[in-house]
Amino acid sequence: MNAISGSCNCGQITVKLDKKPDSTCLCHCTDCQRFSGAPMSGNFIVQKDEVHIEGPVKRWAGKGASGNAVERYFCPNCV
Repeated sequence: MNAISGSCNCGQITVKLDKKPDSTCLCHCTDCQRFSGAPMSGNFIVQKDEVHIEGPVKRWAGKGASGNAVERYFCPNCV
């Protein structure tokens, strides 16, 4: 699979992955439910250096329900 790209709803932020994700998952933890506003969130598992984010992102960092570090980036305009 070639590179994958996408954007936020308003188009201010673009995201590009250099290659197919290492893994994908649906997470049902309360942290992901709160962040997504849904019963689950869909996630790509990728290496940090394979992701290219452009635009005025806001960052949230914390710990997930697993205790592992979690970083979330989002568009301040689409929130």
